Amino acid sequence: MALSKITNDGVATSGLPAGSVLQIVEGTHSAQVSTALTTFQDASLSASITPSSTSSKILITVACSVYHGSAKFTELTIYRGATNLGTGTESSIGSVYGGASDIWHNASIMYLDSPSTTSSTTYTLYYKKDPTGGSNANLHSGRLGGSKIYLMEIAQ
Repeated sequence: MALSKITNDGVATSGLPAGSVLQIVEGTHSAQVSTALTTFQDASLSASITPSSTSSKILITVACSVYHGSAKFTELTIYRGATNLGTGTESSIGSVYGGASDIWHNASIMYLDSPSTTSSTTYTLYYKKDPTGGSNANLHSGRLGGSKIYLMEIAQ
C-alpha cells in the first residue's frame, strides 16, 4: 500500500489504495411520477459526479418507492447521460414484482460503472410499467422513506 501524504488540500487521492471511496454524491426524488408507457421514462431521480481519475469506478445505489397497481412489475434501469447501463433482453438493471396487490414497495438496485472520464457525469433512474398490462407504474418521494440515488467514486 502506498503511503498517503497530507497536502494543503488534504490527503492526495493518488496515494489511496484501490477500493477507497473518494467522494459520495446524493440525489433525491422531487415528486411522484407515473407512467402508463412500456418504454423507459425518466423518473426525475438523478445525481452528477465528477470523477477525479479516468480509472475510477462509480458505484450507483438507488433506493426508491414503487407502486404498480394491477401491473405485475415495474422495471428499473440507470442511464449515464443518454446511455442505458442495463443489459439483457429488457435492458433493465432490476425490477419490482408485486402482483395485483396495489401497495407501495421498496426497491433498490446497485450498479458498478466505469465511465472512463474526469468530466461531470449524470446518472438518472428510469422506469417503465409491466408490458403485459395493468395500470401505471409510479415512483414516489415521500413513501417508505422516499427515493434516493447515491454515487460513490471508488479508486482503482
